Amino acid sequence: MKSETVLRFEHVRFTYPGHQTPALDELTLALPRGQRVVILGHNGAGKSSLFLHCNGILRPDAGRVLFHEEPIDYSRRGLLDLRRRIGVVFQDADDQLFSASVLQDLSFGPLNLGLSDAEARRRVYVAAEQCDLRHLLDRPTHALSGGEKARAALAGVLAMDPEVLLVDEPTASLDPLMRRQVFTIFQDLSEQGKTIILATHELELARHWADFIVVMHGGRVIGAGARTQIMADQQLLARIGMDRPWYEPFMASEEYAPANVPCTGQGDS
Repeated sequence: MKSETVLRFEHVRFTYPGHQTPALDELTLALPRGQRVVILGHNGAGKSSLFLHCNGILRPDAGRVLFHEEPIDYSRRGLLDLRRRIGVVFQDADDQLFSASVLQDLSFGPLNLGLSDAEARRRVYVAAEQCDLRHLLDRPTHALSGGEKARAALAGVLAMDPEVLLVDEPTASLDPLMRRQVFTIFQDLSEQGKTIILATHELELARHWADFIVVMHGGRVIGAGARTQIMADQQLLARIGMDRPWYEPFMASEEYAPANVPCTGQGDS
């Protein structure tokens, strides 16, 4: 029987070579299985470093990471199995796309799982349909727009059919329509029982989408719990400058008020 905790970090410490300040500093955290999780924090908080530890791209200097309460196996076979089950979509899609065409890129993962050509192609077309890429399958990856690259990176991970999906800054490079489509995909995956973990600095995304929120600052977890619990903790959010929308201070400032705009509520006739 699977644990209710999908990923666990125990006193994880990691420092990038050439740096003195740890990217993850005695990080201890349990992430719940089958929920919509948001890792919330500003740039440099440690969100991306945490993600890279989840599927073994990075290995702790100290402490350990567990998947379903079993320590990660860093052997070649262990990592191949882990990366089949935990898919990561990076913030910069160029870090993920490397094949000559979208079709080849989406096919790479399923074929490396040892699937038949027919099953790999089926998964590719399902993922391409989900991400609105069917008309772009023959296009070179370098010729895609920023939003198309982001969707192709997501589709390549979805074609692997992972148990856990981690997405770093999911709204970057996406227009409002594509954001809605992508979050529809996340909702469908969540309803299938998959664990969806998003890293973001957008408070409103966490407020309206998450079941469980982790707040990070300086490589540490400074808060974790149900959405209602975290959203009600104004002192916690104030520690990372997210206790109110970034634009709120400007709304009351005459310096940023639109000039020559009637304030009566009535427009020009």
